[in-house]
Amino acid sequence: NVKIVSIRNSFDQGCPSYEVVAETLIHALKYYPILHENEAIKKWEKPPKGIVKINFDASINLNRMGYGVIIQDDDGFVLGGGGGFIDKRVLVHEVECIAFERSIKLTCQLNCYW
Repeated sequence: NVKIVSIRNSFDQGCPSYEVVAETLIHALKYYPILHENEAIKKWEKPPKGIVKINFDASINLNRMGYGVIIQDDDGFVLGGGGGFIDKRVLVHEVECIAFERSIKLTCQLNCYW
């Protein structure tokens, strides 16, 4: 497997947590799995009665950003949503602010006032 060979070639031989001199690939995969990074299980929670919940997120890649918005009522019913792309180089905190701004605009367009 080419992918495994490339991982093995750039593999760090030391394991600072266990003070092992020559760490094996099996050891790393067993004790440091990719999913181990995010142990928290997240699920959508309903907002209080009469309140809408706005979820938004954004991502950036070189000179382009993308964002997404979803608006749900207290029963989980989707009232609206949207998203888009903007060809612009921005920083991470800027793209989150743009996604937040777009989510508020969409909420107002749908007359989902709280």
